[in-house]
Amino acid sequence: MSFSELFLEGLQLMGVGMTIVVAFLILLIGVLRLVAAAVRRWAPEETAPEARPAFPQGAGAVTDRRLTAAITAAVVQYRKRRRT
Repeated sequence: MSFSELFLEGLQLMGVGMTIVVAFLILLIGVLRLVAAAVRRWAPEETAPEARPAFPQGAGAVTDRRLTAAITAAVVQYRKRRRT
């Protein structure tokens, strides 16, 4: 086989491979769109979770302040030990 025959066979093989890859990607996109449409159609609607305050107010707030102070002190102490 000559160089030109090998080169043409290589180009042909490359064309077949690229065609297969593009066909697979197009098929994949089509299947994903079908699945997304099916989910939108038949899946139950999502309900928003009940809103809660991030930090509770009232008697628990004192405990939360103490806990926050303890955690802050622990972090500061940890950072001091790590520097030395």
